[in-house]
Amino acid sequence: MSYAYIHLPKKQGLSLMEEIIFRKNTEKMPQHDMNQTFKIFFFLAVVLFCYFLTINSNHADYDLWHRMAFGALFFQDGHLPKQDVFAYTPVKDLWIDHEWGTGIFFYWLGQSFGDRGLILFKFGCMLGVLALIYATQKQLSRNRFQYGIFYYLLTCLVILPGFITTLRSQVFTYFFFSLWIYILERIRKNQYGLAWMLPVTMIVWANVHGGFVAGLGLVGFYCIGELLNGRQPYPYLGILAVTFMVTFINPYGIDYWHYILEATTMDRPYILEWEPYNPLGWRLDQLSFILFFMIMIGTTLFQHVKTYKEVDWVKVIVVGATLLLTIRHTRHLVFWGISVSIFCYDSYSRLMNDVSDYFHAAVSNIMPNGFSNILNLTRYTTVYFLILIFLLVQTVGMPLRINVPEHKYPVKGIEFIRLNKLSGNLMLPFRWGGYALWKLYPQCLVSLDSRYETVYQEETFLDIMRFFLDPAKLDNFPLILKKYPPDIILVLPETETDKRLLSLSSWVPVYQDAYSAVFLQKAKARQNWIFPDKQFRDLDRKYNHWPKHPVPRTSRMTMPTGDYNRPAIPSRQALLQ
Repeated sequence: MSYAYIHLPKKQGLSLMEEIIFRKNTEKMPQHDMNQTFKIFFFLAVVLFCYFLTINSNHADYDLWHRMAFGALFFQDGHLPKQDVFAYTPVKDLWIDHEWGTGIFFYWLGQSFGDRGLILFKFGCMLGVLALIYATQKQLSRNRFQYGIFYYLLTCLVILPGFITTLRSQVFTYFFFSLWIYILERIRKNQYGLAWMLPVTMIVWANVHGGFVAGLGLVGFYCIGELLNGRQPYPYLGILAVTFMVTFINPYGIDYWHYILEATTMDRPYILEWEPYNPLGWRLDQLSFILFFMIMIGTTLFQHVKTYKEVDWVKVIVVGATLLLTIRHTRHLVFWGISVSIFCYDSYSRLMNDVSDYFHAAVSNIMPNGFSNILNLTRYTTVYFLILIFLLVQTVGMPLRINVPEHKYPVKGIEFIRLNKLSGNLMLPFRWGGYALWKLYPQCLVSLDSRYETVYQEETFLDIMRFFLDPAKLDNFPLILKKYPPDIILVLPETETDKRLLSLSSWVPVYQDAYSAVFLQKAKARQNWIFPDKQFRDLDRKYNHWPKHPVPRTSRMTMPTGDYNRPAIPSRQALLQ
């Protein structure tokens, strides 16, 4: 809340609750100037907090690198690649990339604006989600609207897991999901002016991220909810039909839906974000989840016990379904955060209004006239002052830079391979694959990367994952090296895989640091190696080696061979020649 209350004369002979009712019916609206001032503080605090969160943790996402590589292939070849060129292990015949639009956009954004462009775009997406949450809350509010700074800070923390790394394709899905709730809520009020945006945005959505199925599911929830509410579901059935049909406007045609059905129903072992969500812990998102869950339960019970209002089945189904999806898969937490923030805010606002009115009535009964106004003004001024000062101190001067931390990436191991011009098939863990193909292609081809089911066969995925994460489950550890014969192996030191490789006489370590070890076949090892500088960090000049213009398929671009430059990506024709 950000209202400054005007003191009213006490009404003699009234109980505390009668005093509250009297004040509600007789008090004037809050002072306009003070109200506007607190609104400005509220919006400024939310924007700064959003900015602080999006720039504070900017380690490069594992998917970012192969998104960039896809974009580079597109601009070089002049069309979408339909077959994979980055892996040496068995792959699918057709590369259906549900994030192809994202790859092109991220590549262009990074090349044009570097780290700043990617980080500020992420900030803009998160701020856009918050703006749509706010607009929908205003639309649903039937009381005086509360500018609850605590509620919005909590919302930011709950949806933060979707924005915490540098940039992921999912940001488009979170934005469109919020936009669709806003439009569908307008349609529930028979305001159809923005309905045309649903099929138009679906065309974009279906070509930037496979999460577009969340939009179809959302419309389905509204259809069922309105039917249970006793209203006609036909508008939503029409929307569902139209938006489903436009999903076929994609480069892959009906094959795209074959992939989507496979991807949405398959098991994903070893992938943490597809594991069930554990809300019990001390991470910010876990604490925020518990608080939000308590708010959801508490405000809902308060509303129905006090007003005996009929259940709105749309809200129940959307919030309940996203909660169940979150419990099943961690990555769906953001959908629940958006839904509960929108649909529980009106109940929360009513509760806070009643609590505030009760407090001010109580204060007015025991304090001199005008004291409650001063107390209210002091309280909000202090809260906003502390929040704004903290955020300004934290954000001013903070660099807009994408970090490539060594504890997450084999930065020096990859540099060692590049400096010594080691080439061929590179076997490495799943999470490192995207970084390696971006830095070393075409010098090296990778065994696996986080494109997962869009490219790799399930058997390949499981074999490589077990090789690095759970070698005890392999019947024959050396057999994997024969099944997927590598020239180079990159592994995390002191792991079971590292120990087993050391026990093989045919493989020897040629480089090791705290976070990565490079193994070569004994016959190819030599004595003289070029080692990366101990101070080497992959921080700057990430994008200046990208081609500035599309490269013809029949030619290769010759690039400088400085420390931070990787070879230009050759056309597929050149690879086959």
